[in-house]
Amino acid sequence: MSKNTENNGSGTFIKVLTGIIVILLILGVVGAMVYLINRSQGLYLEYNGAAYGDSLSGSTSGGITVTESTAVFKVCKSGGWGVYSAGDCTVKVVPNADERRDFAFTVAGDEQTHLFSDEGDLTAAFVEDYDGNGLDVASDGTFTLTFEEASVGELLCRKYGKTVSCEGDHLITDYPYIALSVTSPDGEQTLVVPLFLHISVEGIHFDKEGIVL
Repeated sequence: MSKNTENNGSGTFIKVLTGIIVILLILGVVGAMVYLINRSQGLYLEYNGAAYGDSLSGSTSGGITVTESTAVFKVCKSGGWGVYSAGDCTVKVVPNADERRDFAFTVAGDEQTHLFSDEGDLTAAFVEDYDGNGLDVASDGTFTLTFEEASVGELLCRKYGKTVSCEGDHLITDYPYIALSVTSPDGEQTLVVPLFLHISVEGIHFDKEGIVL
């Protein structure tokens, strides 16, 4: 075998090897880009194996459809929590109503008329002896929410501990009148995800005595 033949063979092998390396590098870059595009961005919530967040690719910011009266959620964050933990997040239940869905109500003993959208925090309707600091969040980010009422009027009764007067039922099974608000430990990020109830009315409490329609 001549030197020219050996050189040609070596050159061909080097070209093939170089081509394979280039292809692998391209595939690696493409894979990294796909991961960066599809990975969660910032805060997001997990429920029943699905992820929900404002900037979470492949998910929806339209809201969570809750299918059980006692629901377990999990607060997550891309890139980890640093010196904090998921348990340091503040999670609250807040109103979710635009101008078309907003409504006025009054509370017994109070002549003032309130707007539902102005209610900053509805968590007291879900927590006994609420201290204003949000729901209890475990160190792994999980927290539980129990839905005993499907009517926003009933939730307001629970919050104020008094009879509430409003027009209409305003059912969470018809429209996501409430949302989960998650604020990061450093206060720099807040995620708001609406909640829509898709639960059988069996086991859900309707107390018309506390609501004046």
